Amino acid sequence: FRNTIQQKEINPELYLFLKNWFIFLNDKEDGLGNLTIKYMLELSEYIGFQPVNNFDESRPFFDTLEAQFVASDATNKYCVSEALSGVLFRFLQTSRDDIQYIRLDRQSRSDLLDKLIQYFQLHLENFRDLKSIDILRQVLS
Repeated sequence: FRNTIQQKEINPELYLFLKNWFIFLNDKEDGLGNLTIKYMLELSEYIGFQPVNNFDESRPFFDTLEAQFVASDATNKYCVSEALSGVLFRFLQTSRDDIQYIRLDRQSRSDLLDKLIQYFQLHLENFRDLKSIDILRQVLS
């Protein structure tokens, strides 16, 4: 939380969001692998930089710098591959209760998580590298 939530003011909406996520995690018994990705996407909305959900055939690449789907990656280091951009779109469309139905292999999940971390680093001042990411990868694999 320290890397993402920098507000000093009271924020009841963010508090309720976090509380509901903790309750959801406490009640969840299986299908945990995709939760980090969904959590990051939902959290981005509450802290002010939600991805523009404009995915379609003409914009199949998610650009982490522009925070939207774009027409071509043009070897842009900020673009997510076409395949993972499609998966990201599915995460944006799917409720947290149903994300276990999004099938991802370990490497794809790891690659998408890396791009979401890049996304947070680009849009949050002072967002540092996550020291616990390797542990998280092991737990969620």
